Amino acid sequence: MESPEHRTVGIVVASIMLCFSCSCLLVCGICICMCVRGVPPKYVPRVEAYLKELEAQGYLPNWDGMTEVEKQQQSPTSGEPEDLPPLEEIVLEPKPQVPAKPGADDSGT
Repeated sequence: MESPEHRTVGIVVASIMLCFSCSCLLVCGICICMCVRGVPPKYVPRVEAYLKELEAQGYLPNWDGMTEVEKQQQSPTSGEPEDLPPLEEIVLEPKPQVPAKPGADDSGT
């Protein structure tokens, strides 16, 4: 039979794990709600300015300055393999042979 101390420890551990799991679910729910709602209107100018700064530094692509032809070259219009640009042919050269050291025995004995 279990002693009352072991049962109490089990209940305490189960309670802590339940609280931790509920906290994790709550945080995930809050994150999902915030992502669905988007950026609050009062922060939109600040976010746009930061994104333009990243774009100017080259961390983000500049879609506004590209022509339509460049945009089409960047992303194909369909997922068909025929629309993708051809791959460059890769030519593999054989590995150069390293001469064996004099006196080395290849028999392994």
